[in-house]
Amino acid sequence: MEKQVKEKSQFKKFASDAKARLKNGYWQRVKNERMQYINNIEDQTKVNTCFADHLRREIMPQTSEQQELNMLYQKLCNILNNANGNVINPISALMPYEQLETLSDTQRELFVIKFSEKVRNLVKQYEKEKEYKIV
Repeated sequence: MEKQVKEKSQFKKFASDAKARLKNGYWQRVKNERMQYINNIEDQTKVNTCFADHLRREIMPQTSEQQELNMLYQKLCNILNNANGNVINPISALMPYEQLETLSDTQRELFVIKFSEKVRNLVKQYEKEKEYKIV
C-alpha cells in the first residue's frame, strides 16, 4: 500500500511539473529558440552563398559572355522572386528585342532557340538553388 502512495505522489509531482512548464511558456520558448536557430542557419547560408558569388564575380576574370549570362540570371531571379511563381513567359520578359530587330528571319529563329535554351538552363539552376534555399 505504501508503495502505491509513493508512486502516486511521484506521478503527481511529474504532472505538476508539466503543468508548471505549460503555464510558464516553456514549450513556446523552446519552439521560438528552435525557429530562431533555423533562421540564423538560413541567413548564414545565404550570406556564404552571396559572398561566394561576389568572389566569383569580382575576383575571377570573366568573359563578356559569362558577364552577360550572370546579368541575365540576375534578371531572371528578380522576375521569378517577385512573381511568386506566377510567371507565364520569362523568355519574353528577358528577350533583347533591339538585337532581334537587326537579324534576318533565319538568324532570328536561331537566336530565339539558343536564347530559350539559355533561359531554360538558368531556370533549372534557379530551381536547384531555390530547393536548397540559396536564392
